[in-house]
Amino acid sequence: MTGRLKIVFVAAWILLLLNDALRINELSGSVLAAESKAEMLGKMALRENERVNSRYKAMEHINQALKLEPKNPQLMFVKASILRQSEEDAEAMTYIREAIRLNPRVGAYWDLQSQLLRYNGRFEESLKSANQAVKLVPQDYSFLVSKARILIKLKRYKEAEAIADKLVAKAPDFDMYRDIRISAMVPQGKWNRVIEDVSAFLNVNQYNKASCFDRLQIRADAYMHTKQYQKAVGDCQAAHKLFPDQRDPLRRLVKVYTLMGDGKRAQATLKALNELDEELSPPK
Repeated sequence: MTGRLKIVFVAAWILLLLNDALRINELSGSVLAAESKAEMLGKMALRENERVNSRYKAMEHINQALKLEPKNPQLMFVKASILRQSEEDAEAMTYIREAIRLNPRVGAYWDLQSQLLRYNGRFEESLKSANQAVKLVPQDYSFLVSKARILIKLKRYKEAEAIADKLVAKAPDFDMYRDIRISAMVPQGKWNRVIEDVSAFLNVNQYNKASCFDRLQIRADAYMHTKQYQKAVGDCQAAHKLFPDQRDPLRRLVKVYTLMGDGKRAQATLKALNELDEELSPPK
């Protein structure tokens, strides 16, 4: 997965988790007659956390909330989410573990713990937490997304693909699901299906330059593997047109021209790539 896609995925996952935090212990069946001051502060923290430059306010609100209700697992979950977004994973883990200890019946808590473990390379432990989240709330597709990503890290591609198939069937226009499936299919060499998924995305998402740039290159690779060289050339050129200062499309063009036996174009593209490297290199 490219860096641009990771940013999109992490942001989408955080929003899904924060939305879960707004639910008041649905799984435990408790209904509060009135919202406490601590819970109001928790919601204020969530709103501030969505603004990049207001995270200090978010932490201030959630700390105030926890002073009022230090054993409220939902507030601990909110603080752990804020800490995760600030990449303070060790402290986030402390809060989410305590939230789970106090109320182990909330799937979002287990899912956040799973994410923290995955970010720290503890994939087997992460999968156990993901399984618990899915068991508690099987209808929450964000938990299935988390599980699929862990399975990809564990190189259990067929299982991840099966989950992605289910997700795409439910929401065929949601590109996150197709991206997960692509990540599971590329290592298996399922190039024709990769082409189908990338093409489906590009048909409905033509205005996000960064996303199109990444996916055009993925499809170009798939076209090369299936010896559809002219289509690979088209995707590389389209990606280069979107971001002319990026090297990867030109590198792919050199490769595909070489595979086509077109040495003249390969050399011309290599020259353009070398000139680009010179332009971007620091002054001597």
